[in-house]
Amino acid sequence: MINLFLKVLTIHFFLIPIGIFFVTKQENKFITYSTQLIYGIVLISFMALFLNFFTPLNQNVNSLTIMTLLLIIYKKWKLFFNKEFILFSLISTFIICFLIIESNVNRPDAGLYHLPYINIINEEKIIFGLSNLHFRYAHASIMQHTSAILNNLLLGINGIILPTALLASAILINFTSRILNLLKYKKYNLELFFLLFIQIYIFYKMNRYSEYGNDAPAHLLFFYLISITLKDKLFDTKEILNLLIISLFVVLNKIILLFSVFIVLIHFTKKHFLNVFKNKRFYFLVLFFLIWVIKNIAISGCLIFPITKLCSESLLWSNKNISKSVSIENEAWAKAWPDYVNDKNTTKEDKLTMKNYSKNFNWITTWYSKHFKFISSIVFPYVLIILLFFMF
Repeated sequence: MINLFLKVLTIHFFLIPIGIFFVTKQENKFITYSTQLIYGIVLISFMALFLNFFTPLNQNVNSLTIMTLLLIIYKKWKLFFNKEFILFSLISTFIICFLIIESNVNRPDAGLYHLPYINIINEEKIIFGLSNLHFRYAHASIMQHTSAILNNLLLGINGIILPTALLASAILINFTSRILNLLKYKKYNLELFFLLFIQIYIFYKMNRYSEYGNDAPAHLLFFYLISITLKDKLFDTKEILNLLIISLFVVLNKIILLFSVFIVLIHFTKKHFLNVFKNKRFYFLVLFFLIWVIKNIAISGCLIFPITKLCSESLLWSNKNISKSVSIENEAWAKAWPDYVNDKNTTKEDKLTMKNYSKNFNWITTWYSKHFKFISSIVFPYVLIILLFFMF
């Protein structure tokens, strides 16, 4: 326990300082440090993805990469080695250790492709056509690269479980600090209510670290992104680009949240357009996106897997049949296909094919009978809390 606590505490001293490349404004210290930790995770993820084109992310490479961050700590030590920074790191470490200790179950997805894919990144450079070995490797989240680079001599193999916990801790502290700050100055605005409701949702629905997978990091960052756009202010070019970087990171975790980019673009003005090319963040954003796309093509032959129209037939390792099959399967599973297959009231002869099941609303009855009730049981208590909040 003490060993875990010290290791988690130490990694804060590496990740938070590199977030200063994106966040320099010193407001409330806890808000600043939590924001820098979020961007530190983004930057280390980019470094991991970039390095994997040239080398496996083994413990020696990862340790050398982490150690180079000491240069930033050395130059900016006055900003970070103070009481507020130490207190923030201690609180964050307690949250992370609590999440990990209370998590004693690995979800099936972890053993199915998360952990194997992380192991591949640790042992190999990017492998062309890897999705032909298992199609799920083409679904991999950017967080798998983050996990891979935290497998270093400092943290050991257990470092792979830390990235999502670090992100969750940063979001929780950020939201709590902002709520207290808004209440202090009596700013009862939309930002405050959103933060309150989302905190309730996180504590109510996202309290099991073993169930986080790839969805939770994307959702947490999506909530963070919305909360920032609700601020009662005009965003300058740097802030807009920062938000676009976060939205890109959200998409690289969960492609279905692509619309998060448009949430930021709503705030994009002509003034931003004129200044965006003068800012280094724009080129980081473009480079990050291009490297991710190149990685996708190298692994699956698709710009975005399993969208068949975005897959190339000219590449030797590309397999459109796999992408078509996975696309049909993904849609059917989202529409309660397993419940339909296991329905004893329908004979095997009468059952539809997976493709036909997804068409013409054939799936509605099955989905409503189980999934709707399940979702309602989750949403109802949360809605009740919101109604009580408004009443009192």
